[in-house]
Amino acid sequence: MKLHMMRVLFITCQGDGRPSSCVRRWTEGATKDRGIITKLLEKYSFDCTTKNDLKGEAIMPAVKSFQNSLRDGGEVACCFIVLMAHGGEGVIYGIDRKEVPLKEIFAVFNNKECPELMGKPKVFIIQACRGKGKDPGVESMMADDFLTEESDWAADSPIMRRMPTVSDTLTICPTLPGNIALRSKTNGSPLFLKMEEVFEQFDGRHHLVDLFTKVNQELVKEDYVYDEKDIKTTLCMDSSFTKVLFLKK
Repeated sequence: MKLHMMRVLFITCQGDGRPSSCVRRWTEGATKDRGIITKLLEKYSFDCTTKNDLKGEAIMPAVKSFQNSLRDGGEVACCFIVLMAHGGEGVIYGIDRKEVPLKEIFAVFNNKECPELMGKPKVFIIQACRGKGKDPGVESMMADDFLTEESDWAADSPIMRRMPTVSDTLTICPTLPGNIALRSKTNGSPLFLKMEEVFEQFDGRHHLVDLFTKVNQELVKEDYVYDEKDIKTTLCMDSSFTKVLFLKK
């Protein structure tokens, strides 16, 4: 029996019928994104399950099928769910523009619905717009090194205890609520491009939250152009981790 597997579900929903405000297109840039994240996770020996160009009604069955597969083949040590889609506030869209609430996807992997992942790291990376807003940024004299390292605050306990319904989850979004997500038509998304750079340089030496903090440090340094105007972007992290997670080759 294979023990301590690393699993990832990768769903793309980026065909025709996209909202006009979305900057992503199913072009070379989207293909570049898919290649970056697949190569990155396979480097850490993740077993990837990929579902492409899903309609809205097919997204939840694909998610639940993946959840059911976690019961087979041995203990799962860590799970990533990567979603690349058009989106709005709290939702992603299938290729037919039918929306799926993100909270329904998250719920499939909580401790009640998916006990196989109780106490295990669950990482959601969502490359999707969260609205139509655009951040022009503000002028600042702040030093580049204003962010500091966080200490390791987690502790293990062998004592049997009740767990909250949601725990050990890290959610990464490429933009703040209400704003668009960026992607170059040819080069891919800033989030995935910076992940590729940072993870290659620092993986194994920093835990996952620190890695994404470094990704964000790089993102906020950049100026991006949309509709001939300079805009800024920052990723958004939401963590209920109780332990640190290191990814090693």
